[in-house]
Amino acid sequence: MTEPTADKPLIAYASHAAHGTGRTPIGIIMFASSHLLLGGVLAFAAIVIAQRMRQYAQAAGEAYVPLLILLAAAPMLAGGLALLLKGLRAWTIAIVSFSILAFFEALTITYASGMTVRYLREGNNDAVWAVSFLVLSLCLGLLCATVAGYLAGSKARATFALPPGETPRLLRVVPRVVLLGLVVGLCAGTLLARVRWLYPD
Repeated sequence: MTEPTADKPLIAYASHAAHGTGRTPIGIIMFASSHLLLGGVLAFAAIVIAQRMRQYAQAAGEAYVPLLILLAAAPMLAGGLALLLKGLRAWTIAIVSFSILAFFEALTITYASGMTVRYLREGNNDAVWAVSFLVLSLCLGLLCATVAGYLAGSKARATFALPPGETPRLLRVVPRVVLLGLVVGLCAGTLLARVRWLYPD
């Protein structure tokens, strides 16, 4: 029986894992899976809503709701799938997808923040729901910022089986831009709270 060596490990398929490269962390796998699931649910919901809206008259602007939902679902699906793949193309798609997703989540936080401020100010019974919506939006936004920071770091290069090296400076700024966008969205929501037609009272 031959002894395993560094060039020929005992378990061949574990060679990359033994060197600490090419492995996708379990947290990233769970994040990718959750976004694939959420993106699929949103895409399905958009299709169902579009079909139902054909049967009833819509107010101005309501016809764009399914399209907006699909626009939010697309980067979730693309980014979640890219996190499970390897190579430069997958890494690039992941960065672009989660950057776009961060933009949509910042908009969601803006809307949820405005709804929370408005409903609390008016004593609306739906204020509890609005607070829950805001907390959920903030959690998703912070998760997106965390993954953006991971993708811009050196560990992601190993995960995606890329050559070792330093991430371009422009990409290293992405996590900070994402966090800034979330903060701006949270603050801007207080201004939107005065726009009556945005929120059902």
